Amino acid sequence: MAKPTVKLTLELTASTELLLARASESADFKTLTAFIERAAVEKALQILDDTKAITLDSESFEAFIASCESPAPPNDTLKFAFQGRTTKKDISQLDENG
Repeated sequence: MAKPTVKLTLELTASTELLLARASESADFKTLTAFIERAAVEKALQILDDTKAITLDSESFEAFIASCESPAPPNDTLKFAFQGRTTKKDISQLDENG
């Protein structure tokens, strides 16, 4: 059984279409659609993979850990952002109700 599909319309310049068609043929794709889909999925996965992790050098990592272990006191902006978000009552209800 075929997977359900959706239609996507692209507007390309003639030179871009020609470039994609030539690359598709060179890579032995049966259709230009299959080539574009594969290329788009690969690029999307790469972008998501690149953005899901942060890489730090040793010095930056140590600074990050130090900040986590000894945070600065909350400033007015943080206090304002936190107002009304959580109360001790809310926390105790979580403890009681799991």
